Amino acid sequence: MSGPPPSTFIVVFEPNGFPRWALITPVSDFSFLVDNNQNFVVVEGECPPDIHSHWYCDLESGELARRPEIAATISSSVIAADGVAECIIAGLPDPVTLTMDGVEHVIEGGEITITASTPGVFRLAIDQWPYLPWETEITAQ
Repeated sequence: MSGPPPSTFIVVFEPNGFPRWALITPVSDFSFLVDNNQNFVVVEGECPPDIHSHWYCDLESGELARRPEIAATISSSVIAADGVAECIIAGLPDPVTLTMDGVEHVIEGGEITITASTPGVFRLAIDQWPYLPWETEITAQ
């Protein structure tokens, strides 16, 4: 006795790999997608419930993949507010747009050095496709 046929679903994605929508209904004819110049991939298995937030289509392999995490390292999340002490954040995508307290900064080389001459908490965030969003805080005291 055999089990049910394997599940398949179709993910239609943007040119950057963002999954626009998933078609979970079995489809045997993909010509409507081809005729409409849609980027799509057919995937065996169950459609993950977090398809839009944690998955993307890897354009090199043509496969559905988990969005990578930003593997940043932070030398110190607390620094002296003396304009000299440094917080070094390394392992960033290159290039990347980092938002610090609402202001965007383009970072090249995968690393940024932060100093502060006034006390405060600085909120840093990266929301760059296909990476998962990343946030941290640096406190200058």
